[in-house]
Amino acid sequence: MRYKITNSVKLLFIVASLFLILPTSYGQAVVFQDYEYEYTRELGTFQADWYSFTIDEPSFVNLTIITNYQTDDVGFYVYNDDLFSTYDPDTQYLPIAGVRNFWFTNYAMMNLGLYEPGTYTLQIIGFSMFPNTPNGDVGPYLLQSSRPLTHRYSTWFNTLSMSGLPSTYPSNVNVSFLGHVYSEDVSDGIAGWMDHGSTIYASSSITVTDSERYFTSAANSFTILGVDDLHMHYYHQYKFTSNIENLNRFETLPTIAYSYSGESINEPIDNNLEYWSDANIPLSISKIVDISYYERYVTQDETVFPMDTPVNAKIDYYHQWFTEINLRGISDTSIDYIYLGDQYSKSVKDNWNGWIDDSTDLITSRIITSEDNSERHIAPKNIFPVTSSATIDVTYIKQHEITIVAAGLTQSFPTTISYVSNDQSNQRFFSNTWTEWVDSDSSVILSENILGQPGERWIIATDSTYHIAGSDNYYANYIKQSVISIGFFNSNGISLSQFPDHVILTSGNNQLELSSFDNIWLFDGTWNIDEVHWNGIDLIPLNKTFKTYPGAIWNVNNPIYDLTFKVGDFGNNPIPNTKVYVTMSNGDTQLASTNSDGIVKFVNVPDGEYSLSLSSLGQQINQIGDVSNDSVSVKELNVIFSIQFIIILGIVIGIVVLSYWSFVIRPNQSETITKKRTLRKK
Repeated sequence: MRYKITNSVKLLFIVASLFLILPTSYGQAVVFQDYEYEYTRELGTFQADWYSFTIDEPSFVNLTIITNYQTDDVGFYVYNDDLFSTYDPDTQYLPIAGVRNFWFTNYAMMNLGLYEPGTYTLQIIGFSMFPNTPNGDVGPYLLQSSRPLTHRYSTWFNTLSMSGLPSTYPSNVNVSFLGHVYSEDVSDGIAGWMDHGSTIYASSSITVTDSERYFTSAANSFTILGVDDLHMHYYHQYKFTSNIENLNRFETLPTIAYSYSGESINEPIDNNLEYWSDANIPLSISKIVDISYYERYVTQDETVFPMDTPVNAKIDYYHQWFTEINLRGISDTSIDYIYLGDQYSKSVKDNWNGWIDDSTDLITSRIITSEDNSERHIAPKNIFPVTSSATIDVTYIKQHEITIVAAGLTQSFPTTISYVSNDQSNQRFFSNTWTEWVDSDSSVILSENILGQPGERWIIATDSTYHIAGSDNYYANYIKQSVISIGFFNSNGISLSQFPDHVILTSGNNQLELSSFDNIWLFDGTWNIDEVHWNGIDLIPLNKTFKTYPGAIWNVNNPIYDLTFKVGDFGNNPIPNTKVYVTMSNGDTQLASTNSDGIVKFVNVPDGEYSLSLSSLGQQINQIGDVSNDSVSVKELNVIFSIQFIIILGIVIGIVVLSYWSFVIRPNQSETITKKRTLRKK
């Protein structure tokens, strides 16, 4: 009981039913009679009830169906097969008898002679039932039979039409009829009797290849509870897969817009999903994914696909930042940046903004030189990593080219130059010529003092600081100096215990007055000591000229002498502890006492006239002399007598007196006494 769908399947069903009526009996000629078996059920339009009955020997079977209204159009057919067990959908079954109340009566009858024992199938069909009843197309019927009947199934004649499928790719449909489920591949649909309460199933997806199919997202199963015009539309679809690199880093995902079973879909894309898109309806992926006003992802790959074939799209997005540049110090420069993986160069005036690929560098011109090369502008920083949206201020610094020529230095001991270039403080060393671009309105500073080997240095004789206002050449002159010490000695080479108050040194046009005499820095060359002011006297040194060298000691001998005197008496006996006064040419007086040998010494007596005085036992000596002449030997100073002389004289006198007494007086006294004793005795 299966039919392929045509344009008017119901009409064909009715026409076919007319031709299937066999002339075995016509209900209009039958007289009502009593039947042993009666059955009452409800029947609807295009509904069929199925009964079975069995005969053991040839016999007649009488059947009558009665409805409530003459307008009911019903009929029944008898098949000489047990369709409930033998039905084959590929076999065409024709009834052996049938009747229908064509003439608008409310009954139909059949008197059927059957000669072959077996099980037969009875089909009750409602062509048009109860149109005037409250229930519409459903109403009761009374079935009378001379044989016992068994109700087996109730079916409905339904159609399931299909569209969108080519004949080469049909849908598989499962239909239940008389308790059996049958399957058939169809591309335009199916029509036939279907069990009440059963479910008809059709394929929802028909595979052409792994990437092509016919598909419906509508219902593909229907429960049969009546007559219905069922329809399924299939959409030809191709598979779309995407490969978007680093999709997991997107804060906002690209969207995919496509047609799915006739419905427009717009949703965030997922690399892990496969998208089935209706054929020949373009599918699109976001070309630009805006994260914010300053951040986005953009691709230059194809993002619109006609979907006339399967698509595996590899789409690379570039993460970009909206970047702004402001120029400071100049108004024109050029920039290099990366956009969509390609490098671009652009001239910029005052400012610029645009989109730049993430994790790339924006590079500006580092140096911009004037046409006459007299000045230039340089950016301390001209490479800017782009990792976020930012406003970049590019500052250019004006510079001038400076040349400095240094004289007097050696390569071993260069000068240090401090300068500012590119807004950075720098130090360099040079001994001859130095050239560099220096920031405008800054200063270049040279070392004023350069130390060499121990005891030598170079000092700058010109300016050491230059304020930079334009390109220029400068000259720096260094003069070598050596450190010396000056020692002062008297004429005998004995160091003076008292240093001079000051000295005056000259070398050419240079004159230097010193009051400290250790670690003196002098220009290299020959120096003269023109004056030594010592102890209130201006002395002319005995050795005046000296040639400098590092660490030298200049020993200056001065006209300062030692005077030595011996004080004695006329017996040439030394007179100790006698105070002697010497008045020097500067008016200073020295006092010293003679030692046990009568010697007295006056040291560091400046050259010139001196005066000496002493007093001993009332005896006075005053003397004037020349220091340099009298320093040659010990000068003797003699008085008439001294204590020693008086003592010696007393001793001599005592000896004379004692001798006289012993040798003259005493002998005479002894003789006299002897004479007196002799006289007494006499």
